[in-house]
Amino acid sequence: MRDMVPLAKASTGSTQRDSAVRTKPCPRCCVCGRKGRALYEGLEDRIAGVKGSWSLDRCPNRECGLIWINPTVHQTDTLMLYEGYHTHAMSARRLLKLPESLIYAFLADRLGYCDLYRGVFWKCVSRASSLVPTLRDMLELSVLGLRADERGTILDVGCGNGQFLAQMKSLGWQVHGVEPNPRAARFAHEQNDLSVVVGAADSTGFSDCSLDVVCMNHVLEHLPDPRASLAECYRVLKPGGKLIVMTPNTGSLGHKLFGPSWRGLEPPRHLCLFTARAIRMLLERSGFFVEILRTTARNARCHGWAGSRRTRDGTEGKGIRPSRCLLVQGYLFQIAEGLANRLWRTVGEELFVAARRPG
Repeated sequence: MRDMVPLAKASTGSTQRDSAVRTKPCPRCCVCGRKGRALYEGLEDRIAGVKGSWSLDRCPNRECGLIWINPTVHQTDTLMLYEGYHTHAMSARRLLKLPESLIYAFLADRLGYCDLYRGVFWKCVSRASSLVPTLRDMLELSVLGLRADERGTILDVGCGNGQFLAQMKSLGWQVHGVEPNPRAARFAHEQNDLSVVVGAADSTGFSDCSLDVVCMNHVLEHLPDPRASLAECYRVLKPGGKLIVMTPNTGSLGHKLFGPSWRGLEPPRHLCLFTARAIRMLLERSGFFVEILRTTARNARCHGWAGSRRTRDGTEGKGIRPSRCLLVQGYLFQIAEGLANRLWRTVGEELFVAARRPG
């Protein structure tokens, strides 16, 4: 298994995102190979201010429907897009802004963690929280649905500042991370004592068949070659090992309402965006067996509604606090999307996939 390597010194140049990034044509779908058709044109980066105008194509294959940026950013320039990116922030905030007792009660009752929260009272607290689907998803997906009896060695590809790995370490997992951003990797290593290497998703450096779980939490959409990265995940997983993927859902209610202003598009950092059919096809063609494929509305309030409204209005990424009215609207939208997702099961803001390498 790969050992910890020295972290390269990060660039501190403040003008990186003002420099033009190189691009290259990307006319065909990376999942099924069809030639794309223009979906949106003239999009701007309204989050981090990277200069340029971006277009998105859609695969015409009904069994796929992948959306991708065309032209795409040249692989050697991708790090220029992430100066000050939110998952790289030097912060030790908790993953969920919920009472710790509620989180631990749920993890104990539903997923087998946290022995101190196994009493009758805490079980009632957990069962009550489970009656609210969006709250249940927030709690369950804070550990990506991984149960205590699955504990082993986990690799978080694109681990950012290491918050998720720190939580899983506290729950008894052996944790490793791969992160291309040197500053974020250094923070994860120094602040949380995590084993994090600076590297790419398609070249992790771990031994064949050495890991129990690989997770890619909102990472797949950022990768220039998803198939190569999934091939690497397949290689390092043990037979029967689990792959967890979370990524924006282009079939979401938020996308249907906001179109080119939908927060999940995020050009130019989101290179590929998936439908449920597209991600199933990609994983199966990469050799995985898909066990769970569903959508969740847990981020509908902030991304599906508030982020999309602010992107449309030009205030996203400007440091302007959202109004109370917008926050209330976000909560109402989250309730509506959660109810719609219970009926149609494909309109949540995020896709959640659990797949296995065949044993």
